[in-house]
Amino acid sequence: MQGTAGADMTRLVREAFSGSFARGHVSIAYRLGVVLVLLALLILPLLYLAVIAGMGWLLAWHVQHDVVWMSSASEWGGYRSGRMVLLAGFLYLAVAVAGVICILFMMKPLFAPLPKQPPTVTLDPISQPALFALIYRICDLVGAPRPVMVEVDSRVNASASFRRGMASFFSHDLVLSIGMPLVAGMTARQFAGVLAHEFGHFAQGGSMRLNYLVRSINRWFARVVLERDGWDERLEALGNAEGYSGMLGNVARIMVNLGRRVMLLLMHLGGAISGFMSRHREYDADAYGAKVAGSREMENALLQLGLLDHAETAMVKTMLSRLKDGELPDNVPGRIASQVQAMPEAQRKQVKSKELAEETSWWSTHPALKDRKEKLEELAAPGVCTLDLPAEELFHDFTGLCKTVSLYWYDVELGLDLNQFNLVAEEVPNRHLAENRKRTEREAEERESTARQAEEQARRERLGEAAVREMFGHPPSAERLMPVPMVAAEAWEPAAAMVKAWKGEYGAACEREKQQRDRLCRGTLACRLTQGGQDVTGLVPAGVDARNGAAVMAAQAESLREYEAISKQMAVFEQAAWTRIGAALAGRFQQEETAPEWRGQVSVLVEAQRALAAAMAQITAVCVESLWLEHARGATAEARRGCEARVQAGAGLALRTLGAVANPYEPERRPLAAALGVPAGNAAEFYSRLITCLCHYANRVTCDLCVLAYEVECGREVTAGKAGARESRGDGVAAWQPAALPMAA
Repeated sequence: MQGTAGADMTRLVREAFSGSFARGHVSIAYRLGVVLVLLALLILPLLYLAVIAGMGWLLAWHVQHDVVWMSSASEWGGYRSGRMVLLAGFLYLAVAVAGVICILFMMKPLFAPLPKQPPTVTLDPISQPALFALIYRICDLVGAPRPVMVEVDSRVNASASFRRGMASFFSHDLVLSIGMPLVAGMTARQFAGVLAHEFGHFAQGGSMRLNYLVRSINRWFARVVLERDGWDERLEALGNAEGYSGMLGNVARIMVNLGRRVMLLLMHLGGAISGFMSRHREYDADAYGAKVAGSREMENALLQLGLLDHAETAMVKTMLSRLKDGELPDNVPGRIASQVQAMPEAQRKQVKSKELAEETSWWSTHPALKDRKEKLEELAAPGVCTLDLPAEELFHDFTGLCKTVSLYWYDVELGLDLNQFNLVAEEVPNRHLAENRKRTEREAEERESTARQAEEQARRERLGEAAVREMFGHPPSAERLMPVPMVAAEAWEPAAAMVKAWKGEYGAACEREKQQRDRLCRGTLACRLTQGGQDVTGLVPAGVDARNGAAVMAAQAESLREYEAISKQMAVFEQAAWTRIGAALAGRFQQEETAPEWRGQVSVLVEAQRALAAAMAQITAVCVESLWLEHARGATAEARRGCEARVQAGAGLALRTLGAVANPYEPERRPLAAALGVPAGNAAEFYSRLITCLCHYANRVTCDLCVLAYEVECGREVTAGKAGARESRGDGVAAWQPAALPMAA
């Protein structure tokens, strides 16, 4: 699909974003860094001026006071006093002239302008509609101004800057630079993450401008310390001359080097201060990239950037070796990308390991890769960009652009005479076939992973069903959830015997209990409605006069007696079943060889089960109130408000109970109440959603506790009542101590 960057690709780009995008907030550490950098911004130039002023003061002091060198030389020189006076006069003048030269070199950036930047290879929205659609979409997402100019080059990099330097400082005159090797070596999602990273710098506004000022100051110091031009050439020629001129030149070179050492200290100081802020800017920009492309894709983009850097270094070495043959590759970005594709897996791992082993230093403008990777993993952003294609497909005539930036690099940046070289066409692998193969392999892996997860889920469900049947004979009602009793392992045998004797009847008892519970709830509601003079036909059993309040009350009393009778019988069995589960878990919990992870899992499940049992009792206490809100007709507004308040209070109490325990099914262990996701609404809807969520979690926790106890029993971890096992282990299993397994109150 190379070159397909027309209307279809533009529409694909515009439709490739889904989900919400939350813009980040500036951290306190970052704000503190900005303040420190502002102070440095004021102090460093003052130090620079102080150094120059100090050198000027020393020079003036020398001119005024060291003239005595010549009179002293005439006294010390004896019969050679004439020569000594000449030598002293020369040294006096040499130091003065060298001081002036040193000061001029320190102020050289004022007189020597920066070299004029050559024109660059720029793009426009008409020729590259898909690329600019992506750029504008990401700018709008991150809240960044759109770039005025987009330029491309052959570097393995992307950058955002002011187009005209200080002339653009107070405007949105920004330029985006895109390295074509990045495009050649990345997917569209990774490339979108890189663009979002750069536009994140655009969105930083004030800090971007502050960083520009600090970098300008550092660049000033760097020019004083490192830049070599015609001034240095003339000074070196003067030092290499013979006679007094050479001596004068050498004295000047010594003083200039001393001044540059002082400037070097200031440059390192400025680098350390600005590096702190720059690294925080990079973290912030990485967050923008992750929120667009996803944390995983942003990590892959950073790793791919390291591979492309390595390939670029290897390509330059190869190119230098071929210069003597008069040959140059005609497609530098394609050559770099093809070297990455052809890189052996062992070499890839070696490059990535080297990148991840690097440490962040005080002077680093970018954090080390491992630090950036950790931040991205903590963010765990899913991303909003879904483009699943090579990044080069976003460009019209991508190969032609790569050849253009290659020629620009040779001619303008390296200054090579292209008439002396042959441009050799590079054998670039068909990247689309490789991408399609990778996509096919990835889809196959995803299908296999989904199948494995489904198979594991089915296995766990089968195991859960078997465990619940073994422990109860029939799935217990969530509304009758009972907390796991805190018992010793020795309680297992009598509890298991009782369960074995009665679990065959538990299923039928559950059905009867459910019928009686529903009848009791309807009867209680009927009694409430009858008091208000409302027709309760359909809520009372057949044969009961719905218009006779006394008959309704009598029927309700009979329902209550029947429910209490069956509920008490079931409670004895359920207590035995939960005692069996608690004793089984206690036996393994106390064993020294038991893994801490298993203990932690049991602790969290038991805490959640106890909280769910308490919350279920609290919410079912207002069951009739919720039903009354649905069926009451003609009730006063005050009565309805009071009933809604009671329902909300009961539900709120349940949520507070669940807010004190962790959700056992989330790695971050949020409070269980937060995981329910129950929206606030009218009281009836609130109750209905809450009871549904409570039943779901209650059934799930019950199933998992049954599975754990079932696995313990199948593995003969509980030895009470099993012949021969106790003797093989000595004195048996100790009692389950409360301190070993935290319980909710």
